[in-house]
Formats: sequence, structure tokens, C-alpha cells
Amino acid sequence: MTPQEIFDTVVDHLLSQGKKSSVDVCMYRTSTGLKCAVGILISDSDYDSDMEFSAVDSLYSSQPIGIQEWAQQKYPHDLKLLTRLQRLHDNGPSHSFNNPHDAWEEYILTESQIIAKEFNLTWKRTP
Repeated sequence: MTPQEIFDTVVDHLLSQGKKSSVDVCMYRTSTGLKCAVGILISDSDYDSDMEFSAVDSLYSSQPIGIQEWAQQKYPHDLKLLTRLQRLHDNGPSHSFNNPHDAWEEYILTESQIIAKEFNLTWKRTP
């Protein structure tokens, strides 16, 4: 995937999902089928529950494990973009009575425009 395709896939997914993929903490996948910004990029055959509870940007360990190993193999030139998209998801408002779907959508729309500029990508909203 190109950086633009990664960006479009992630933003479209986060908007359509409408909330974080979390169970008290952010997760790549939940048992209810939610996926985070990076989780949507992980194929079923690549996914391993050992990837959970570790950030994609922990790339400086002498022996990368789980999610870091996957990211280095699949997206070696896009690690900064993956990290930024993961933070977009993780820092977003939690879904609660005080933060309805509209708050999530507004957050994703605003922050994704900033990320697009940072990485010289074209921001577009898919209808």
C-alpha cells in the first residue's frame, strides 16, 4: 500500500466505525470486531493476540516483537505514518454519553487533515 492508501483506509475505517477500539485500553482488535487505526491494516493471517498492549512505534528495541515486527516487515517505509495514525486513534475521545459519535467524527475529520498535511497526502472525505 502507498502512504495515501494507508491514510485513506485508516481514516475511512475510523469514521465508519465511529468509536475507539478499546476495552479499558486501546486494542488492535476487540472481541466485538472493533479495530484501531493500525488494526485495520493487519490481515487475519498476520494478527496475533501477542500484538496487543504494545505500540507500533516501539521500534528501537534490539529484538522487535509482535506488532513492531509486523510493522517493520509490512510497512518499513511508513512507520512514522503508522505511529501518527495510531496516536490519532488512541488520543481520540472515548465513546460515552458525554462523547457521542459526533465528537469522534469531528475529532477524526479535524486531526486527519493535520496528518495529511504533515505527510503531504491528499485529504478527502469518502462519501
